[in-house]
Amino acid sequence: MLDKLVSLAVTDDEGAAALVEIDVWTDVPEPQVRLRLWNREGRDPQVPRRVSVEPARWELQTVYPGCTLTWLVRLASTVHSRFELRLQVFQAGSALPGGNFTYSGPLEGLEERSGRFHFRRA
Repeated sequence: MLDKLVSLAVTDDEGAAALVEIDVWTDVPEPQVRLRLWNREGRDPQVPRRVSVEPARWELQTVYPGCTLTWLVRLASTVHSRFELRLQVFQAGSALPGGNFTYSGPLEGLEERSGRFHFRRA
C-alpha cells in the first residue's frame, strides 16, 4: 500500500470555498474508489459528489486552504496481470500544478493505492 501526502495550491476568493474536481482512471474494471474531504481541523469528513462515470469524476465544492482529501483505490481482477491508475486534480477546469499522479505495476489479485491531498492557499 502506498500512502502519500501531497500539498496542492488552490485559489480561494477572499475566503470562499474553491470548487475542485478529481478524475480517477484505471484500466481495471470496477475499481473501488473512496474519497473523503476533511475540514481544516481534520474532522467532519464529507463524501464528494460523483459527477461523471467516464472519466470517473468527483466534485468537491467546499475546499478551503487547510482541508485534506484522503483517497483510496482498490483494484481486483483475476484477468489482468498489470494495472494502471491515474488521478488528476482540477480547479475551475484547469489542472492543478503538481496534481497529476500515475501508478502502475503487477496486479496479483488485489492492489490498493492511497494518499492524501492537503490543500493550501495559492
